[in-house]
Amino acid sequence: MQDMFARLTTIISAYYLGSSLFPEAKTYRFLADILNDAAIILDTTSPVLATIFPFSLLATSRIPFQLYTLCISASLRSLCGIAAGGSKTALTMHFATPLEGTGDVGDLNAKDSSKETVLGLLGMLLGTVTVPYLSTTWSTYTMLFSLVFLHLLINYYGVRGVVLRTLNRQRTSLAWASFRHGLFKQSEQTHTRVPTPSDIASCERLFDRPDLLWCTGGSRAVGRCVMGSSIGSVFQNAPSNLLPPSALLDLFKGEPFIIWFDPGMLSASPSSKLILKDNELPCIHVFLKERHSPSDQLKAWLISCDVALIISQMRKENPSSSDASDPVTIITQAQATVDRLFSIFSAQMLRAGWCADTSAQSQGSQDEGSDKGSHPCLAVALMTCPPRSVILDVLPTDEKKKDQ
Repeated sequence: MQDMFARLTTIISAYYLGSSLFPEAKTYRFLADILNDAAIILDTTSPVLATIFPFSLLATSRIPFQLYTLCISASLRSLCGIAAGGSKTALTMHFATPLEGTGDVGDLNAKDSSKETVLGLLGMLLGTVTVPYLSTTWSTYTMLFSLVFLHLLINYYGVRGVVLRTLNRQRTSLAWASFRHGLFKQSEQTHTRVPTPSDIASCERLFDRPDLLWCTGGSRAVGRCVMGSSIGSVFQNAPSNLLPPSALLDLFKGEPFIIWFDPGMLSASPSSKLILKDNELPCIHVFLKERHSPSDQLKAWLISCDVALIISQMRKENPSSSDASDPVTIITQAQATVDRLFSIFSAQMLRAGWCADTSAQSQGSQDEGSDKGSHPCLAVALMTCPPRSVILDVLPTDEKKKDQ
């Protein structure tokens, strides 16, 4: 039973978490330590739990209580293996690609195995010295929880100290907010300093929703954005006056994505004009079209970040008034800003030490006259799962009627 639970957990968790391990490597690396320590605590405290567990709940079952704890701990260890394995691969790629010189993955893995051997040896020696003194239940569990707390504390600061140079959703949001804040202070001058990977790592959060959009410094969230949404699912029960207008579709006609607000945060005024609801965190959806690239995902995410920053600035300047601005106008303003600054932002981020997407650059160089190859591409990992659907084409109303 224990082995079956472990194998099933491995298969299911790999299916649901596999795409998230590389973009959120730091989060899952620390989560693996928490899961492993939780399994150790559950195995160690199972005799105590068996004495205090209400046996009336198990009166109809002949399964021993220890079997429940063994199956749960096996599942936790399987989750730890998936989270640790995938995130460790991402961290290995990071340490094997230094800013200067070339890395050696083989040497890195060999030294990592040697490090684990040394730590295991030190642990055995420490246990040999301390175990004879753990003669009571109180001393045993005190030592257990003290070591678990120390282990998680050290790993927390260890993971926080890793400075990744690829952009996920949180790091992109923090970097764009800092970049735009510098532009606001310099009256829209394009000579501003972008944050380095070390600057972003200092304010990066391990356990927060990856779809949140942050203000400068990550002090508070200004919105949330869902990448790869399905138009059919989002607007399934929405009124017709809250659907994306034709002006928005024309705005993104040449882009491989469409950006629009969630219907829940929109309302129609008495004059049938769309307005944003007050005091609600903006929720933005990115609907991807066919043949979108990672660079297109980055651009769509930056537009969503800028939309949230514009709404936050509006509410800060006029806290008592309602948001009577047209949502299409806000998205148009954000798209114009990103179109104007996208290449500047990418070039300055690369000079600040962020990784470049060499595969995108080589593909762009092969496509002569392509706009995507005219500026450097940043290495991004924004999608934690495949898009729920992609848009193949947008047809005018009369053509839709003909097809129907």
